[in-house]
Amino acid sequence: MSVKSNGDNNKSVSIDVKNDGVWYDWVPFFRPSFMSTNSGLHARYCRIGNTIHYEAIVKFSPLDVGTNPGTYTAMFLLPVNAKTPAIPSSRPIGTAYFTLLGGGNYVGEVYLQATDDFTDSTTTYSGSVGILQYYRVATTSAPVTRNQLTATDPVTLYGSSSTTYHVIAFSGTYEAA
Repeated sequence: MSVKSNGDNNKSVSIDVKNDGVWYDWVPFFRPSFMSTNSGLHARYCRIGNTIHYEAIVKFSPLDVGTNPGTYTAMFLLPVNAKTPAIPSSRPIGTAYFTLLGGGNYVGEVYLQATDDFTDSTTTYSGSVGILQYYRVATTSAPVTRNQLTATDPVTLYGSSSTTYHVIAFSGTYEAA
């Protein structure tokens, strides 16, 4: 895009617009993989300069999870690689809401994993990784703790039902690499 000035110098200025805020569909790769293969996935993102906005809703049945889902922490590849922080560590880049069968509703965050990539069975996925975490109050006198969502925590996600569903919604903003 060029912008011309009507001033004395009549200079031309170039502006690098990587994306002008258009929302694009996005199919995130998840670990565990059952979250990627269900029919209830809606995800999209937009980029304005180096700022990435993303949102996703994942709906899956206990039958989608299978009977032996493993002990994976729920994580996904971000739509665009994130800028590496000056001090590498996990940091929050979004919010998450969990409606889980047999366990009620939870609120949580999406954290940027300190390192890129993850492996699910035999496949390695390359890119910046978001981790889904929820909050739990252990007792009335204990502080709120942040916990990673797994196939058995905070509730058992797997089972034989194909007509009831877990729903996870998350969204956020981060700086692109």
